[in-house]
Amino acid sequence: MPAPEKRKYYRVHIAFLIMIFTLKQGISINGLQQLLPSTADEEEIKNFYTSYVERLQEVGNFYTAQTRAAVQDILDPQVTDEGVVENVIIQSILQSGFSRIMAEKLLHLQDADPERVLELEKISDGRGRHPLGQLPEKEE
Repeated sequence: MPAPEKRKYYRVHIAFLIMIFTLKQGISINGLQQLLPSTADEEEIKNFYTSYVERLQEVGNFYTAQTRAAVQDILDPQVTDEGVVENVIIQSILQSGFSRIMAEKLLHLQDADPERVLELEKISDGRGRHPLGQLPEKEE
C-alpha cells in the first residue's frame, strides 16, 4: 500500500484497506503481500481494484444463490430434522476452510516452475502428506 501523503489518505488507500480487510479473512498477511500490487502506480492499483470488485460481485452472487439453496430445508416448515441448522453451519465452515487452503496453495504455486510442481505431485512422505505446502522457491 502506498504511504499516505502528508498524513492524508486518498482513494487509493481506501481501496487497499477495503481489499485488505476483506481478503485477510481468506489468506495470510504474507499471501496478501504476494497478491496485492506492490507498486505505487495508481493506474495499476485502479485496474487491480476494478477486477477485485468484479470478482467480489460474482462471488457474492454465487454465495447468495448457494445460501438460498442451503437454507431451503431450514425455512421449510414440513422438515422436522433438528440437525438441519447444524448441517448448514458445518458445511459453511468446511467450505471456508477448503477455500482458504486452495487460495494459499495457489499463491504458493503462482510463480512456481510447472515441471517442479509436477515432479512434487508424484512424491509423498509415506504418511500420505504432500510436500507442496513446502514448495521451494524457483531457482533462476
